[in-house]
Amino acid sequence: MPLLPRLLGRRRGGQRRLDLDARDIPLPREGDAESLRAHKERTAPPLLRSVTLCVTCHRSFLDGASGNPHALVGQDDATPWARSVYAGSLAERVDEDLPETDCRGCHMPTEATRLGDAASKDGRVRSHRFLGGHTYLAAMRGDDATTRAVASACAPLWACTSSP
Repeated sequence: MPLLPRLLGRRRGGQRRLDLDARDIPLPREGDAESLRAHKERTAPPLLRSVTLCVTCHRSFLDGASGNPHALVGQDDATPWARSVYAGSLAERVDEDLPETDCRGCHMPTEATRLGDAASKDGRVRSHRFLGGHTYLAAMRGDDATTRAVASACAPLWACTSSP
C-alpha cells in the first residue's frame, strides 16, 4: 500500500513534522468522474506541490527537544532559496534577471512521458530524478541521461555566474 506524506504541523523550535498517511487509495474506475476525482484528491494533495514539503526535510536541526544541550543546524536549503532571486527576493544581493521558481522548478523539471502516464499534462510529468541533489549518484551509476539532464538544467545558471 503506498504511503503518502501528510503534514501534521510543527515540532518545537519550528521544525516541520511530516507523517505518512496509510489510508487506502481509491482506484479510479473508467468512465466514473467521481472515482477519478476521489483518486486525484487522495494521491495529489496540495502539499505535494509546495515548498513546504521540501522544507520538511531540507531544514533540519537538533536542539533541546531532541536531547541536545545546544542547537545544531543539520541543513538549511530553504533559507538561501528564500533569500534568492528565485523566491523573488533582492534583499541580499542583486542577482541576474532570472524567473522566480520553487524547488520543483529546478530539481523536478517537467519531462515527456514514455508510457502514456495518466497523470501527465500535455504529455509531460514532473521528473523524480531530483536533478542537482543526486548528481554524484547519477555519475557514479553511469546514468548518462540524468548527468546530461543536470548539465542542461544548470547551463543557464553557470552562464550567469561565470567570469568574463
